[in-house]
Amino acid sequence: MFFGRRFVDVLACLCSPIVAAVFMVFLAALSRFALYQKNIIS
Repeated sequence: MFFGRRFVDVLACLCSPIVAAVFMVFLAALSRFALYQKNIIS
């Protein structure tokens, strides 16, 4: 049980920066797409 708990903690530590990086990339792509659309319209 202790090993499983520790494994979950390590997994969370590893996944957290990866999820944050993916989220940041997604936000950047979204804002760039919005700017692209705005430039097409205007």
